[in-house]
Amino acid sequence: MVPATSEYDSETSKLIIFDDLVMEPKRTQAQISQYFIRGRKQGWSMIYISKSYFGIPKTIRIQNRCVILGRNFTQRDLGIICRDFPTDIPIKAFIDLYKRTTSEDDYHANGYHG
Repeated sequence: MVPATSEYDSETSKLIIFDDLVMEPKRTQAQISQYFIRGRKQGWSMIYISKSYFGIPKTIRIQNRCVILGRNFTQRDLGIICRDFPTDIPIKAFIDLYKRTTSEDDYHANGYHG
C-alpha cells in the first residue's frame, strides 16, 4: 500500500521512487498518481520505473518532465510518446534520433546492454 501524500511533511524535499509497480491494482495507481499531481507542488521529485511505458497510467506519464526510453519501440509507439511530451522537435526527428541512439552500434558502444 502506498501512504497518502498527507502522511508526509511538506517542509522538506523528497525523492520518491516507484519501482516496477505497473501491475499494482488501479487503486494503488490512483494513490501514486496523487504523488505526481500534488507532490511536485510540495517540492518532491518522483521517479516511476517500468519496462512498460504504456503500462504506466497516462495520468502519471503526462506529469513527468523527462522519460528514459529503452529499445524496441515501434514507430507508432514513438509517435504516441512524442505527443505525450509536446516539444519543438518534430515527430520524424524524434524517431530518427531514437533510432540512431538505440542502434546496435551506439547502444553497445555507450555501455548499454539489454
